[in-house]
Amino acid sequence: MLTYRGFTFVVLLVVGCFNLSKTASNPRTFAAISFRTPLVGWAGGNGFILATKDGGHRWTAQYSGPLSITSFDFVSQRIGWALGRSGLLRTVDGGANWSVLPQPRMPLASVDFLTVNVGWGVFRVREGFHPLDFPPVEGQLVSTQDGGRTWTVHTNPRRVQSLCFSDLKHGWIGSQIFVLGTADGGRSWSRSFVVPFPGRTTSMALVNSFASARCAGQSVWVWFASSAGAGNQDPYIAYQRTTKGWKPMFDEPAFFTSYPPVRVPAGPGSYPGPFEAVTSRIAYFVGRDFGKYTVVVLDTHDQGKSWKRHTIRGLSLGDNLSASFVGTRYGWIAGRALARQPNERRGVILSTDDGGRSWSRIYTLH
Repeated sequence: MLTYRGFTFVVLLVVGCFNLSKTASNPRTFAAISFRTPLVGWAGGNGFILATKDGGHRWTAQYSGPLSITSFDFVSQRIGWALGRSGLLRTVDGGANWSVLPQPRMPLASVDFLTVNVGWGVFRVREGFHPLDFPPVEGQLVSTQDGGRTWTVHTNPRRVQSLCFSDLKHGWIGSQIFVLGTADGGRSWSRSFVVPFPGRTTSMALVNSFASARCAGQSVWVWFASSAGAGNQDPYIAYQRTTKGWKPMFDEPAFFTSYPPVRVPAGPGSYPGPFEAVTSRIAYFVGRDFGKYTVVVLDTHDQGKSWKRHTIRGLSLGDNLSASFVGTRYGWIAGRALARQPNERRGVILSTDDGGRSWSRIYTLH
């Protein structure tokens, strides 16, 4: 028996020869990218934040410091947060100035802000042996009412791995093979869905399982995956909550005997990555195909009735990937370039303006 886990994620920088190299053996690279519009976005990595106002053709340095940026969360083009491995930054002027917020008692694995002041997050309680881009194996639910300056710990539910809110009242938590929901602003949570494993479902299905949730309007998409695979293949399956209930979207077919008996399209490669739910109908999932050593983008514009598959070459599969998509045409993927020598694997950003049919490199860290 195998297990499951789910998912979900952006960019920016300077024209010319802005040198972000850390050392010759460990060049800096991107770990986060996020676009609010086809033109306005941010990108970050180990010790820097960059911003663009022209879709990524020109970039401006906004932050240089000790934090290794892992994600962004903006509620408008001016107000947003940059999450680091060991801290949280906040801006109220589109990134022209980033302020360091007080250090929480535990590192934050993710945040989801609904207003200037109200937000939710997951404390990183315990890591685990899991693939890249996965949420923590165990986290703790927290919330803030003052824009991230202070955080309140919620003891229930436990083992939170990911979360997203559709509005101030309705939210979702991904936890192993489960999805929990709230309709009262987080005061109470109840089980909404469990991956329907055939036969025995509990202990074996929970080992090394992950669930990543992304909200889009009143819809929620969840990518369940497991780190119990082998041979550069990890079992996974994705679901979406629709008006008719929970609907399977795709899976990793090499391990079909471990999955619920459903017929769905093949997922994006043998190894899961980041994903983004744009609307209730539009979602993009990024995976890795180690057999062909390519990045695969799988997208739907009709709530999973049909899927399009796009292949990208030239990116390192052994490094984190970050992705951001706007509407049906525009997308960006940030990662590390594939190269023979480790010190040549520079951070790069690729973009598409035709819905993923073609991708081009628009920026390289020097």
